[in-house]
Amino acid sequence: MTGRGKGGNNMGGSDGLDGATTAEATPAIGRDATRRVAGGAAVALVGGGLSFCLTTAYQVAVARALGTAGFGLYVLALAVSSFLAEACDLGLDYGVLRFGAIARGAGDPGRLRAVVQRGLLGALAAGLLLLLGLPARAQTDMTGAANGFLAAYGSFHPSDGIPDATGRTRLAPYLSPALSKLLADGAAAEARFSAKVKDAPPLIEGDLFTSLFEGASSWKLGACAASGTGARCPVEFTHTDGKQKPVVWTDTLLLTNTPQGWRVDDVLYGANFQFGNTGKLTDTLHTVLREAP
Repeated sequence: MTGRGKGGNNMGGSDGLDGATTAEATPAIGRDATRRVAGGAAVALVGGGLSFCLTTAYQVAVARALGTAGFGLYVLALAVSSFLAEACDLGLDYGVLRFGAIARGAGDPGRLRAVVQRGLLGALAAGLLLLLGLPARAQTDMTGAANGFLAAYGSFHPSDGIPDATGRTRLAPYLSPALSKLLADGAAAEARFSAKVKDAPPLIEGDLFTSLFEGASSWKLGACAASGTGARCPVEFTHTDGKQKPVVWTDTLLLTNTPQGWRVDDVLYGANFQFGNTGKLTDTLHTVLREAP
């Protein structure tokens, strides 16, 4: 009886020790979890702040480089791409997080790999289906190229002579390779001329891309018409200065279908102003190349 009582007392003492150990371990686990959560929150806060600062600086730099109209097009393209990216996810990212965590917690690396692979393949398949559902030339159609060119032109209005490197960069996405090269060659010729002939006016003064010397303050793009690999897009330009009657005229953007899509290849001046541009834009640039030393 006495032995049995001692045995019972020993068993009771063991239970009490186990309970004390568990009670001591629970706060330790809680403190460790709290530290991990706090550390993760701190990293997320610092990362979010750094991301905000970098994004702001990047957007300011892009806005200064592209101008008001160009930055508006950039933001629109970014919004559309973000929307399409969300559409391609189909919630698969959250599914990978949930089922991947379950697989990792169960110590099953094979199942974890399968979850990640299926998530990636699902997102890829959704993206391909969405791509096939879009118009084949949504980003490279004639109207889009013409509007992009006009928006870039408006970003450095009033235009004066051949655009500098920054201006040509804004125009480049909408120009054919041939016209881009011709503008760069013309700018180099102007630089040589200015260096050799001191105090002489530039070979080209005033607006280069429209008939009017003063350039356009607004415009309205007409219907583009394609013929083979070329297209013509009439543009009704208007110049207003608040003092005189508005001047209205029509020039034509000449486009070519490049491997990258439709691009502006030339401008046909249509106004025949007495002191304005006549002929074509490329004719004017070739004249500069001939006259420059």
